Order: sequence, then structure tokens, then C-alpha cells
Amino acid sequence: MKRLILVSFIVLILTGCGSGNADLTWDDVYSMVEDGSYQSNIDQAISDIGPETHPASVVLIDYFSHCFSGEYEKAWGLIDRNSPFMTDKGDLESFANAWEQNENEYNNLSIDGLDIEEEIADTRMIGVFFSIDVYDASLMKTYNTKGQFEMSNVSGEWRIFSSKPQS
Repeated sequence: MKRLILVSFIVLILTGCGSGNADLTWDDVYSMVEDGSYQSNIDQAISDIGPETHPASVVLIDYFSHCFSGEYEKAWGLIDRNSPFMTDKGDLESFANAWEQNENEYNNLSIDGLDIEEEIADTRMIGVFFSIDVYDASLMKTYNTKGQFEMSNVSGEWRIFSSKPQS
């Protein structure tokens, strides 16, 4: 009998039953934000789902992937039109030239967290926190840098709206 109980308990743990958050969706997290849930509960839900799985995070990962592989037009297409980020970068040609002239190498991009804002007029903003290892060719040194991209769904799809360095 003890063996059956132990096996049942292990099965429950392995299948995620009993965790309470196994079936959370991003809509559930949005509801928590709108309902004013404690930030710690929202952060735990985001952690349980995995911040890298949010569609805004996927867009950011795709953006970096396109930039690193020289597909600048695809990366440019992931930026919200007339956003502060696009205004800062100028035009596609300037954007591409800046990446081409950059001699740094980038590795180990990770999505570290999300800051989900309340929805206003059918638009939601999400801060996507990331870290990345940068090899600075001029210094011959690797360091880890952190940043944040503010993502918007104003166009109906997640796009980059602005960016902020963290460290």
C-alpha cells in the first residue's frame, strides 16, 4: 500500500498536479494585472508560465536573431512604426549600417522577466527584461549586459516600442 501511495505521489509531482499554476495562461495573468493582484503573485505566475514564452518575448528573441544573422529588414519589421525606438534608429539603412559596423559578438540571450501593464484603449505595454553576453572586440573582453524593451500591441501584433539599458 505504501508503494502505491508513493508512486501516486511521484506521478502527481511529475505531471504538475497540485502546483496550482500548471494550467495558467497569459490571459489569466492579464486578468490578475487588471484585477490588481499582488505583484508577487503576478511575478510568480509569470515565472511559472515562463517569461520567454510570452508572444512579446518571442518577438524580442526574433528581433535579436534577425539582427545577429544580418536579416536587418526582418528585424526592422518588428519595430512599431513611429515609435521612439524607430525614431531613434532613423531608417532601415542607418539601422543596418549600425549593426554592420558593430564588431561585438553576442551570446546567451535570456529573457529574465516581464512587467505587464494594465490595458488601456485595447493596447497593452509589456516590459521585457533581458540579459546577454557581449564580447567587446576592441577590449577583447566578455561582459553581461541587461536591458529592457518596452513592447506594444497597438498594431494588433507585438512590436518593439522603446528600449532602456539596465546596466
